[in-house]
Amino acid sequence: MTASHFQTSMAAMILALASALMTAPVTAEMRPTLNFGGTSGLIDMPSADQQGDGVLSVTSAHFGPISRTTLSFQVTPRLSASFRFLGIRDWNEAFCPPVCGGTNQFETYYDRSFDLRYQVLNEGRYLPAVTIGLQDLAGTGVLSGEYIAATKNVVPGVKVTAGLGWGRLGSFGSIGSPLGDRSPVVIGFGGNFNTGQWFRGPAAPFAGVEWQVNDRLGLKAEYSSDA
Repeated sequence: MTASHFQTSMAAMILALASALMTAPVTAEMRPTLNFGGTSGLIDMPSADQQGDGVLSVTSAHFGPISRTTLSFQVTPRLSASFRFLGIRDWNEAFCPPVCGGTNQFETYYDRSFDLRYQVLNEGRYLPAVTIGLQDLAGTGVLSGEYIAATKNVVPGVKVTAGLGWGRLGSFGSIGSPLGDRSPVVIGFGGNFNTGQWFRGPAAPFAGVEWQVNDRLGLKAEYSSDA
């Protein structure tokens, strides 16, 4: 086979694959996808999507030194709750200094967290769906963050998300602290509702796009507000 024949064959294969992906049907009622945190979202960032009423999901995600196992339940069509267990390896070197002031406490840090999400606005013809979420609302505070996310389907199979995050979700690209200062995270045993931190401190925007190519393949890209 000559080089030109090989290139022609490769080009034909790529065109055939692209054609198959583009022409494969996208299910209209396709279930919203989950992020690394086990909730409806992009890659690491949340979206405004909600799962079907009564849907129970279990996920396990591993990214860098962080492993997360999450149980999520769609309590009502608008309200969902998640319980998460995570482990952060190399805690002393990679994570502890910016969070606990350089105090070396753990080599691998294990933590539990609890989330709540509520969709305040359903998606309409022109308006996006809007969800308000509390992440790690009663844990040790390592993952604590709050957000407002808006998601809109722009064409069949393609949706865009934009939002504003606080706490962990406001740690990169901050635009200021519009609702006041946030008290520092105190690493402890958890179990307390840190209401004084909610929606306070630096806020940062996040955004992303999701393309559901067909019922087997989806592509995501995001701009993360998590440092």
